Amino acid sequence: MDEIELIQLVQLAEIAILWSIAGLAFIGAVNSRGVLRVPVSWLLAIAITIIALFFSYLKFTVSPSQIFFSQASQQQTVREPQRIEHSAGGEAVAASGDVQQDKANLYAGALGGVLRDAVETTNSILTFPKWDVIAREGVEKRESFESRALSLRNKSADIYRQIKNLNPPEQEKSSYDLLLVAADNLRLAGYEVHHQFGLEGAGNATDTGAAAEKAASKAKAVFTQILGTL
Repeated sequence: MDEIELIQLVQLAEIAILWSIAGLAFIGAVNSRGVLRVPVSWLLAIAITIIALFFSYLKFTVSPSQIFFSQASQQQTVREPQRIEHSAGGEAVAASGDVQQDKANLYAGALGGVLRDAVETTNSILTFPKWDVIAREGVEKRESFESRALSLRNKSADIYRQIKNLNPPEQEKSSYDLLLVAADNLRLAGYEVHHQFGLEGAGNATDTGAAAEKAASKAKAVFTQILGTL
């Protein structure tokens, strides 16, 4: 027995019950006695008959298939918002992925420019004249070297600030930590290059120059490695 046939049987049973009640109401009205009981009994009997007629009319004018498809339509309407929610959830995931990709692209673009400046500055520090060469020059030449050293100090500090202000995506966190250490080494190298001009004694200046070269070499190795992955 399918669902439509079951609906038909239920409707027939309901109508049969209603007509049975209407028949009992008329029997009670016919047998009623008393001034109040007679009109009340007939009113009840007529009301029940009207109700039975109404539902009988519905039975023969509205087919069970219409009821079935109406219920199916309601169920489909309930399922539609669920589909919309699933679709919206998928779009949200896709949008989140797009945001992450955009963030990664912005980071890579900003990082590439900073790394090229960092490698150039590191090379300038590594090729900066040794202190024994500078010491043999005259005052005017030494002032020129000191001016270059100050420029390298400022540039290395600026590169460190730029790298520190970068906002890496989650997948670049580990390499960013190495990059930050390298940037700090570059900043230290720039400081040492300029600091040697304020020291007294060739030995101290030579040691400072060597420290600058060592820090710059460490920084360049990391800069070059990360730049090659972009």
